[in-house]
Amino acid sequence: MVDWSPEAREFYRNNPTANLLNEKYWFRDGLSYNGISNRGFSVRRVGKNIYDKGGPTIHPKKNWEYILGLLNSKVVDEIMNLYNPTLNYQVQDVKDIPIVFGDNELISKVERLTLENIDISKQDWDSYEYSFDFKKHPLLNDNIFDEHISKSVRNLIEFSKQQFIKLKYNEEQLNQIFIELYGFQNELTNVVDEKDVTISIFDEEVSVKTFISYAVGCMFGRYSLDVEGIVYAGGQFDPEKYKTYNVDKDNIIPIIAGSYFEDDIVSQFIDFVKVNFGEKNLIENMEYIAGILGKKNGETSDEALKRYFLNDFFKDHKQIFRNRPIYWLFTSGKQKAFNCLIYMHRYDKSTLSRIRTDYLHPLQMRLDAERKSLLEVIEGGGTAKEISNAKKELKQLDLKIEELKVYDELLHHMADMQIEIDLDDGVAVNYAKFNGLLAKLD
Repeated sequence: MVDWSPEAREFYRNNPTANLLNEKYWFRDGLSYNGISNRGFSVRRVGKNIYDKGGPTIHPKKNWEYILGLLNSKVVDEIMNLYNPTLNYQVQDVKDIPIVFGDNELISKVERLTLENIDISKQDWDSYEYSFDFKKHPLLNDNIFDEHISKSVRNLIEFSKQQFIKLKYNEEQLNQIFIELYGFQNELTNVVDEKDVTISIFDEEVSVKTFISYAVGCMFGRYSLDVEGIVYAGGQFDPEKYKTYNVDKDNIIPIIAGSYFEDDIVSQFIDFVKVNFGEKNLIENMEYIAGILGKKNGETSDEALKRYFLNDFFKDHKQIFRNRPIYWLFTSGKQKAFNCLIYMHRYDKSTLSRIRTDYLHPLQMRLDAERKSLLEVIEGGGTAKEISNAKKELKQLDLKIEELKVYDELLHHMADMQIEIDLDDGVAVNYAKFNGLLAKLD
């Protein structure tokens, strides 16, 4: 956290201990590198920002594309190893890198290859939700989309492979240019190891799971099929921005093992697939998704999806957002009798009360009714097999009912507290306010 108030700025400007970057370099484009790296010397273009010695930045007056291509070549990596064979890259070592320009034709070729590499890398980065410039899931892009999800996934995989190959080829072309320009033919090869190509290749599992994550984002209103990018992350919520696919009205999406709620997460996801890929191929598309998620023998696609949402979705979500989840999983405990997701940016102090009255209590009544039916089978003279099965079900049901009773008491207590959150405090601080109600972070 940095105090950026007017008083603090004045202190930074006039106190030599502040060690603040000279104001003339603020918010300028440049080429930045890590001061410390165990993966070799590499440079990236950065937008208008403020930086420090941890990520020093170069501000070329011209030909930044050429210089960026050069600085990411094997030639400069070798030069930096000669200057300083440690993990630290000193500013003076970077200043001492000899810049050799070829003729205009060569400069143009280097700049074209460099810009292509930037574009490929940015497209890859922006395909994932953690990018600030994420617009929509790539399965829905015009060059990828097909009404059969399996075909869309194959298209995405093939496209990402071609991008990977193109980036590797371009980097090898740049290496060859600078190896010849600097006379390193006998010392270096232009070949780039595949593990050093810094973009990813989609596979079926990643394609499907990231699509599910995007779907949940649309359910909560973080994203919309009508507007690209993040639509809501705080402030005034506008339901009118969600025409093609309706946003969840109460910001509470139940994940329950049985079929107790019409608006549970599986039902909403099926609707999302139908809206995007049509009703004609809905069964085929759902079977494909369930298969990628590990559908078991005897399971329906709905059951496989529900099992994924119950057991694995939140784990995957935490991984995407670096253990700072924005969709919070309220869960009753080991039996997973009650679970629901909310979007933290749409939370308000009435959310806990609505979870309790609109979802938890109706579920408790349904389970009590099921318990009564099982007792009737046991006490009403059913067959031996029916009675045996009913006793097993009753044992599991009693565990869930007891778990819900304990959870309801805690939820009631915390709902009465009318807990408010401040998004500026971040996930960790706000998440901790609901200890005992939420799935644990790692």
